Amino acid sequence: MRSPSAEFSRRLFEGGLAACAALLVYANSLPNGFTFDDHALVENNAFVQDPRNLKHLADPRFYLRPHAVTAGSRPILLASLLVDRALWSGNASGYHLSSVLLHAANTAWVYVLGAMLLPGSSALVAALAFALHPAATEAVDAVAFRSDLLAAFFVFAGLFAYLRARTAPALVAASALALGLGLLSKESAAVLPLLAGLSEWSFPEPAGRRKRMLAAAVLYAAVGLAFVSFWTPRYGSFGIEFSPARRALQRAFASAPSGEVLPLPPVRGGAKAPPSAPSWTAFYSEYPAWAATLAGAVAGYAGRLAWPSVWVVDRGLAVLRPGTFRGAAALLFALAMSAGAIALAVRRRPAGFGAAWCLVALLPVSGLVPLVNPVADRYLYLVLAGFAWALGAAYERFRKRIPWALAAAVLAAWGARTFMRNLDWRSDETLFLNAPEPALSPRARYTRAVLLSRLGDLPGADRELKAAVTLHPGFAEGWLALGTSEAGRDPGAAREHLELAVSLSPSNPVFRFALGGLHAAAGRSVAALEAYREAVRLDPDYVEAWVNLGALYRDLKRNREAEEAYRRAIALAGADPVPYVSYGLFLERTGRRDEAAAYYAAALSRRKGYPPAAQGLDRLSALRRR
Repeated sequence: MRSPSAEFSRRLFEGGLAACAALLVYANSLPNGFTFDDHALVENNAFVQDPRNLKHLADPRFYLRPHAVTAGSRPILLASLLVDRALWSGNASGYHLSSVLLHAANTAWVYVLGAMLLPGSSALVAALAFALHPAATEAVDAVAFRSDLLAAFFVFAGLFAYLRARTAPALVAASALALGLGLLSKESAAVLPLLAGLSEWSFPEPAGRRKRMLAAAVLYAAVGLAFVSFWTPRYGSFGIEFSPARRALQRAFASAPSGEVLPLPPVRGGAKAPPSAPSWTAFYSEYPAWAATLAGAVAGYAGRLAWPSVWVVDRGLAVLRPGTFRGAAALLFALAMSAGAIALAVRRRPAGFGAAWCLVALLPVSGLVPLVNPVADRYLYLVLAGFAWALGAAYERFRKRIPWALAAAVLAAWGARTFMRNLDWRSDETLFLNAPEPALSPRARYTRAVLLSRLGDLPGADRELKAAVTLHPGFAEGWLALGTSEAGRDPGAAREHLELAVSLSPSNPVFRFALGGLHAAAGRSVAALEAYREAVRLDPDYVEAWVNLGALYRDLKRNREAEEAYRRAIALAGADPVPYVSYGLFLERTGRRDEAAAYYAAALSRRKGYPPAAQGLDRLSALRRR
């Protein structure tokens, strides 16, 4: 029997070994750039560009009222990005290092909790599986998905505190605090109370159990109620109809005054409008389809955990119905898997705890709350811990029949697959253009089209856009891009597709703007005026639409209206030099050359060396010399 100090040294060595394995397998992700949702959440999110905004996250007003901050319902995530900004400026490698270190910390948590709950060498095997399995790659490699890492960290910390409360009851409060921090990282941390209850069932400790569970229930409920009051007014899944209970919840907690209450940075970057509803949202209103579809998603998750061969980003979702073979098979598989996990848990087998953990961790993405993305590989991050513990417990039980070399080979194969998957996240091009096509969603097809267009492959871009709108005929952005790409070679088809985009999303000012441009190019001035006017009615701060509206009025010799449009654009322009140059051209054409020169100079003060402004000043100087 080992002495306590020797046991501690062994535990420290094994936990450190697992954490180092996590660091090693993700080391090649550090040179990666920002990809996928990183552009919106990190690069183009004004709030996380200035580390001084950390003070807003410590201000109670940030939590008491809604505000226009991207990812504002996840302030712990925002805090981590602000710290990254302070440490690494805009260097993507630093952000990736932070995510890798967080994954290593979570690996250590998996080991610590496994050592507390599982027999023998289960904890080490489980921690290595968690560190190396490619199911974690999406959460670790995408900075935008760090919320999954943070939520898991606080779930692990909360469960640790709850388990230690068996000997130190005051730690129940620490567990509740961890729940709150986890919820402010990502809503999936809401499963912590269920996981604490699962640990009580699977590994009972009668001493003080009733008081411990009652105290935890009260504190968890208080934290949950506070979070719901904060989160509900800020939550929205575009294009998804909420259940009556969900709408009632929104009304109950949406009474706080709206609007910004802090001196937050500007968040505009062009016209804003909700994106198109995904093609699969209809299944939320059909319970049989919801059950079969989510059962299919669970089957897919199980398959990728057991046989992690193909990983793609932005997965599509096939809507299944119980009456079809695939739908019935998915339901039977999900029921059989759930029954097996419950049977193991009821028998209080260590592997049953891990299997039941997987089911509980999947609840937030089971469709109980409508999600724009009902299936994604990053949702497996917290689930992976349960899978790893079940695997470690199974290995411990059958270790005499399973050669250690076989277990090591499986772990090495997972690590190699993770190492290779990290390379796919180097850029958007490697991430999307190297992906297997059958698993792609309409949005991924659209992204592929954008990337192919940048690379000069216009026929390939058109093929991807046509595939996107074939997969999802209601994909307004796809029709918009397809119409825009066809404007030069097939104006009739371009007009048809842009008008379809407008009909699918009539409140989107961007679509009206694009249609206005098409009409203006074809000489249909009245139709163009109508489209531009509607664009600025839908979004009065739409700078580009005001500029184009001014140019159209100018060409129609309606100078007073043109000047009004240009002045409105300039009032909204900020650092954008385009409205100043456009107004300068108008003034130059109407003979007001001195005023025009002033606006060209104003454009240059906003963007040094801006060619149209510099050319305007040169042109006016040449006219003066004549």
